[in-house]
Amino acid sequence: MYRVLKDFTDLLGNGRVYREGDPFPAEGAEVSEARADELSGYQNRHREPLIVFVGERPAMQKGDEQDGEKQEVEAPTEFPKPLPGGYYELSDGNKVQGKAAAEQAEKDLMLS
Repeated sequence: MYRVLKDFTDLLGNGRVYREGDPFPAEGAEVSEARADELSGYQNRHREPLIVFVGERPAMQKGDEQDGEKQEVEAPTEFPKPLPGGYYELSDGNKVQGKAAAEQAEKDLMLS
């Protein structure tokens, strides 16, 4: 699941307007991994990330069954994410310069 960083109109998503803070994709909408990569990177019309990865919806894993029901497993997220120019993106969407500073800032986020 992603969170919108900057307002935009999804030209490949029936012209749906997304506002800062909205979840992406909208409920009931589907998006390809390639499209999510495009919008979360610099290879889009705005030339800046429009969405940020905030975590997967619980994913089902094969063999994770108990009493005939599948158990949900949370997919791991990896932050801070490296960005061009020595910057790193934190799980809250903020950007920090330098790997050590980003790792400390992300650690502080997890503790708060």
